[in-house]
Amino acid sequence: MGMLNLIISYDGKWDLNNRYIDDSYLEVLVEDTTFYLDVMEIVYKKLQLNASHEIKLMVSFDIETSTYSILEVKNDNDLIWYFNLLRNSNLFNFSLIVSIFNGPFSMQEVFEPCHEGESSLTSCSSTFSNNKNCSGPAELLQMDDIKEGDAFFSKLEVQKVLQLLAMKRNFEYKTLKSNGQRLVVACSVDGCKWYVRASTISSTQVWVIRQHVKDHTCAVDVVRSDHKQATSLIISECVKQKVINGECNDPKSIIKHMCKEFGVGVSYYKSWRAKELVLEAIQGCPEDSYAQLPSLCYALSHTSPGTVTDIDDGGNGRFKYFFVSFAASIEGWSHCRPIISIDGTFLRNKYVGTLLIACTMDGNNSIFPLAFTVVDSETDASWEWFLYKLKSALCYCQDLVFVSDRKSSIPKAVCNVFSNATHCICV
Repeated sequence: MGMLNLIISYDGKWDLNNRYIDDSYLEVLVEDTTFYLDVMEIVYKKLQLNASHEIKLMVSFDIETSTYSILEVKNDNDLIWYFNLLRNSNLFNFSLIVSIFNGPFSMQEVFEPCHEGESSLTSCSSTFSNNKNCSGPAELLQMDDIKEGDAFFSKLEVQKVLQLLAMKRNFEYKTLKSNGQRLVVACSVDGCKWYVRASTISSTQVWVIRQHVKDHTCAVDVVRSDHKQATSLIISECVKQKVINGECNDPKSIIKHMCKEFGVGVSYYKSWRAKELVLEAIQGCPEDSYAQLPSLCYALSHTSPGTVTDIDDGGNGRFKYFFVSFAASIEGWSHCRPIISIDGTFLRNKYVGTLLIACTMDGNNSIFPLAFTVVDSETDASWEWFLYKLKSALCYCQDLVFVSDRKSSIPKAVCNVFSNATHCICV
């Protein structure tokens, strides 16, 4: 976590080249993890605005011409990108411009020297908002074409747009040059004139389309059964909302969707991988989830005092076992029958594993969970570790009975941990 000196410009006007001039400014020190709504709150307080004032946060960019382009910062993803820009740029070159549409410092009329009848705010800011995926794949899917001067947040955004256009228009392209500052692609058919060249704006991560030859001199009306640009990443962008809505639940439905919407055939593996990428984007990756277990244990100990948790890393810093018994379960155990049912089931995730659980019956003959643990598999060691943790969490009970299936590891563990308990096998 770091701090950034944020320059907020206001009470200015836009000139014919989309530069914000004759403005006032103030400086605010913010954390680089600050959310968009928090920045908006800071702006409202510093400029003494109220709920009746409609504002937009803008950034003016020089794309190496006499005319500037404008980016509207309107969500957390935009703000993260803007903060990254500030770390490597002069603050006054990329100050945060506050445009107020009603109230004090109202925004002056903005002129567009390139396109008659449009304001530069509408034209230039749409260059960014229509070409980014930070608001979801919908904006990308709605793009019908690109033009010279279009700007994107990253090289990946440029590649995604080109892939989508290639699938929509049923052609393939090849990459002639690709590095951190330049991307050059051409139609895969020899002799075809279709061509795109994009590069970065100096000292920024903004990518701009520098040259674009739109016309194809090859035949693009041939249906392609296996499209080169239909990668699992771009497929995931196309089906993300479908997966979220439950319309594409498996690879087969993704294959049908891509064939229907784009007329391209994709392999089962690509479809499966695309679904995994969507789930990872929504839920996060498993590695991050495992890394957050200590934070989860800490949060449980504060939000639910009396909860017992434990993590066993096997002495090498790698996840091995995880145990949880909630405070409500521990307290309720004293009012339940002295019979504990234990069982295990396999987990379906990237690193698989086994879930072990202990439960009992309450006074209403309902299942009452006592504790659970995640282990590698049902072994003598894992069952014994689970029962030791269960014994330390629950209060002692005479005439305790354990009920389980015929797993051979369970009676051994019960005998070693609860020597005075009775073990029964369910039929």
